[in-house]
Amino acid sequence: MSRMLGPLLLTGVIWSAFADDPLPPAEAIEALRARIPMTAEAFFALRQAYRRKGFTIAGVQSVDLIARVQAEIERALEGQVTREQFLAEMPRMFARFGVSPASAHHIETVFINGMQSSYNAGRWSMQTDPDVADLFMWQYDAVDDDRTRPSHRAMDGVTLPSDDAIWTRWYPPNGHRCRCRIITVPVDEAKRTDKRAIARAAPDPGWEGNPGQ
Repeated sequence: MSRMLGPLLLTGVIWSAFADDPLPPAEAIEALRARIPMTAEAFFALRQAYRRKGFTIAGVQSVDLIARVQAEIERALEGQVTREQFLAEMPRMFARFGVSPASAHHIETVFINGMQSSYNAGRWSMQTDPDVADLFMWQYDAVDDDRTRPSHRAMDGVTLPSDDAIWTRWYPPNGHRCRCRIITVPVDEAKRTDKRAIARAAPDPGWEGNPGQ
């Protein structure tokens, strides 16, 4: 949607509607810490509903390495490591474990997926706070530029109550390198979407769910 609604005052914390959050996101960090490092084999053996509780890297069999990468993403959330520093360090870290990363693109995807899953889990935690949950409806923001995939663009601007069942399968990220997010709209300003208009829309395979649940 690319419409700046400004910061949201939730439980005493200013939380930006977009990615450039001015403060270390405590809820996002906690969400990442709660995820269990595991191999891809173990991850995909889980039922879909439980996969958001795991952290894995395709092609990596060392749980210790996966845990180290997870810790570096946590440092990035805390503002201790930049994206560029993370990308530069990962080949060296992989080498110390005797693993060759698939590509620079693969490592960047791991970073983006980890950051976006954590940020959005943190947003979900704040947006569902009982003190504010009834004040807003939720709106899907798909960025809507030349990199937005069609299925996500179909969801752009969809506005529904925060307790609508759709958010159990359509809460970002909904695919690799997904930049979508849920923003909030005051109930008295929101225009509810007719769900029949998005009946055919579906998240990317394996990305149906909610990182906060």
